[in-house]
Order: sequence, then structure tokens, then C-alpha cells
Amino acid sequence: MGDSGPRPSDAASMPGLRIRVLLCCMSLFGLVAKGGSVSADDGFRCNGRVISTGEWIARVIDKCGEPDSELHRIEHRTIAVRVGNVIEQRTVEIVIDELEYDLGPNRFVRFLYFENGRLLNTTTGEKGR
Repeated sequence: MGDSGPRPSDAASMPGLRIRVLLCCMSLFGLVAKGGSVSADDGFRCNGRVISTGEWIARVIDKCGEPDSELHRIEHRTIAVRVGNVIEQRTVEIVIDELEYDLGPNRFVRFLYFENGRLLNTTTGEKGR
């Protein structure tokens, strides 16, 4: 009797399967290269609501509640500004806010880094308490 399905040796010749295997391997490599951590671009959920890069600090606190700890400071940075045909150096104040959310023993602690009230970066710590 004839076999109607593809033989195992034919699997490598199937272009769709090759692409799926390649994409799967690339995804796994990317996860390993990142160390399995989640960046802000990936977003995360807080009380069932998505937190993404660019969100305002007030909105994050509205979604997640008050942080477990917070740090506030001001940094002075020199930037180049074009004024007409001239480039001038100016010093500006940047408000830095760092919030920590311990989401419990079954989830990882989240560290949120804001500049001038906008979420710039999120990192993941150890499991919470």
C-alpha cells in the first residue's frame, strides 16, 4: 500500500517547514541572548493592565497602584540646540523617577525608569516576596 503522507526525509524539502524551524530557532536564540528578561518594549501586565514604554508616570501609578519603593532625582545634561544657523550648548534639567513594584512571590519584581514623567525603561529583578 502507498503512503499518502510525507516521509521524514521529505520534511527538509518542505519550504514552509524550513521557514518555521528557522524562525523557531531564531526566537529561542533571541530569548537566550536576552537572558530571558523582559524589556519595556515587550511590556508587562500590572493588575491585568498593560504597561508600555512611553506611558506617563501618573498613568502607571493609576494602573499599578503606589510603588513599593521610589527614588526621585534631578540630572543636568548638556544638549546641542540649533538657534538659527548656530549650534548652542545648553544645560537642561531632567527629572528622573525610579519605581519598584514587587508583584508577589509568583512574579518578578519590576523596576521602572522614567525621565521627565515618561517611562523609558523597565527591568526585571528576582522573584518578589
